[in-house]
Amino acid sequence: MFFCGEDGTITIQDQAPTDVDPRLGKQLGGYIAVARVADGAMGRVFEGRHPETKARVAIKVLHAEVLRDRIAVERFKREYESALELNHPHVVKVLEFGDTPEGSHFLTMEYLEGEELAKALGRGVVLPPARIVRVLCRPRSRSSTRIRSVSSIAT
Repeated sequence: MFFCGEDGTITIQDQAPTDVDPRLGKQLGGYIAVARVADGAMGRVFEGRHPETKARVAIKVLHAEVLRDRIAVERFKREYESALELNHPHVVKVLEFGDTPEGSHFLTMEYLEGEELAKALGRGVVLPPARIVRVLCRPRSRSSTRIRSVSSIAT
């Protein structure tokens, strides 16, 4: 949690002086980026909090090098547009799409608890074949980024 224990204000994750991300603490759309969560091929994911309700979201911001690829940027926009039209338990709910002050794009979506599939597999978690098929057959927007928990993989 990123809240002050005395007055409930939102706090920001500490950063190493050698690895500062200027987006931490900034408002992206309706949410404040409070912590780094993960880095992927297309962008960085932050935990975001609504300044009034403290609602928790994930904010995906495109990497600068991805911005130079017009097709990748269009794919990112289509990811938002497509997910916005879907209402299914295996499709992450998207909330907002916008531009950062630096000229990048961001996508705000529901925050999913759990461990990244690659990390679980890296720890040696063995998935039963039936579970592998279920994970691979899920829509990409949820199964490729996070899973609810390692225990849900093994069942």
